[in-house]
Amino acid sequence: FGSHNHIDECISHLENLFPEKKILLVGACLGAMSVVDYLSNENHPNVVGSVIYSCTWKVKRETMNVTSGLDYHLFLKSLTADTVKRIFKCSNEAEEKLKKDWFTERGIDVQKVKKSKSIWEIDNDFVAPLFNLSDGEDYYRRISPINKCHRIKKPVVLINSRDDSTITSLEEMDLKQWYQRRVRGIKMLLQII
Repeated sequence: FGSHNHIDECISHLENLFPEKKILLVGACLGAMSVVDYLSNENHPNVVGSVIYSCTWKVKRETMNVTSGLDYHLFLKSLTADTVKRIFKCSNEAEEKLKKDWFTERGIDVQKVKKSKSIWEIDNDFVAPLFNLSDGEDYYRRISPINKCHRIKKPVVLINSRDDSTITSLEEMDLKQWYQRRVRGIKMLLQII
């Protein structure tokens, strides 16, 4: 959240391999969110633009879409339980105490998080306090690409499926609002039918 180290490292590596070339960033799903975040905060001279597809534009809405219905029961229910287990996995009592103290210092209620049954509960009770945010709503607002696009200055190609039941279609997004905010970087919008 808020760190672009992984993208900066990739750009540096590419610049070393191909010093005379320009770079086009490409991201899908969570990677698309990272690219939008990067472009909204950075203006690297060798990055000429990006292609992003299947981007989660409105994180709260889209998280709620995947936490109900068949997708949740087939995939995410066990993923949620596995995530909670991994967060608190310890090899001994000393490590468990150290981890619990570390979480408690950051305002994380370990017992409450251990009982999490949804992504929302993990984000609200674990992720938000971890990053010193007020709650899950604040976390979702801050990471939602829809709230960052107006700061992008490089050309972007947006590709989203029109019939994706989870991700906000480009038609649903208020693209006029982007243009009113003088988003010069958004050169082309593509919606797959």
